[in-house]
Amino acid sequence: KLPGGPPKNAFDLHARAMSKILEVYTAFRNCPVPIISVVQGKALGFGCALVGGSDIAYASTEARFALPEMAHGTAPTLAMAALAKVASKTVIDLVYSREEIDAETALATGLISRVFAPDKLEDAVAGLCERLAAYDPTDVKTVKRFQLTGPSLHPDIMSDLAGYTLATVRSRR
Repeated sequence: KLPGGPPKNAFDLHARAMSKILEVYTAFRNCPVPIISVVQGKALGFGCALVGGSDIAYASTEARFALPEMAHGTAPTLAMAALAKVASKTVIDLVYSREEIDAETALATGLISRVFAPDKLEDAVAGLCERLAAYDPTDVKTVKRFQLTGPSLHPDIMSDLAGYTLATVRSRR
């Protein structure tokens, strides 16, 4: 149930409910540093979407992922929007089958970055964070921004953007 009673129309529903979720996705994209997801158990629905929207996702071999919304009468289009980096056929299968996928499948389809034994996950995340902290902050921000934009461009334009981006960053030093 929505606080404040039933929505008056689609615009009201979007403003009071959907926009809040979309604002989280926007915050992920606009965050200047990498967003790291760590999954030890189940990431369902919005949790799965958060993993998909993160920049890096580490998971335990025990992790499971699913989009069960269809069973509740909701088309998970908001979650699907966050899963743009995941193989399309995997997203559609998650939606229609509502079945969980394991960490190895999530890795193979681009939902997560790496899989670790449960007792190795915490050390792996700590090591990643240490490496990120040691890098030049401008380089970290540049890589994140480039990864958000570059892959959607024509290869020639992406190459030009890469060259000019690197030249700009290097010339500041």
